[in-house]
Amino acid sequence: MSISLVMDCSVSASWFLTREQESVYESLLADILEGGYEMIVPDLWWYEVMNVIRGAMLRQRIEENDARQIFVFLKGIPKRVIEIGEQGQFGILKLAMEETLSVYDAAYLYLAISNGADLVTSDTDLLGLKDKYSFIRDVSEYK
Repeated sequence: MSISLVMDCSVSASWFLTREQESVYESLLADILEGGYEMIVPDLWWYEVMNVIRGAMLRQRIEENDARQIFVFLKGIPKRVIEIGEQGQFGILKLAMEETLSVYDAAYLYLAISNGADLVTSDTDLLGLKDKYSFIRDVSEYK
């Protein structure tokens, strides 16, 4: 049985932006592809990924054809995408208010809480809550 990990966009974006690629990110991706970890993301993840791709295109780091290939790559990664209705909008909002987080960050945190999963991130706002939520993991812990 694989271990469930909520993966935020800060981690998964590193899989297709070459400047950010490091062995820890690649190793984590390999473990997901091999079934060692189950990747769970909120449906928001797709919008965040598209925004990262858009930014990379605007800065001319990638071209349109690269973006198409990235989508094929990301679609091929085994993952469970959770719709916001399944998560519960009010629970996300309440958590965002309690922890002074963006609703986007709260969606990842709430998903980890509700699935009993670790939250893997390199986001500083989420990492700032590690003392309170022991299941928040810096991606560097997966070396």
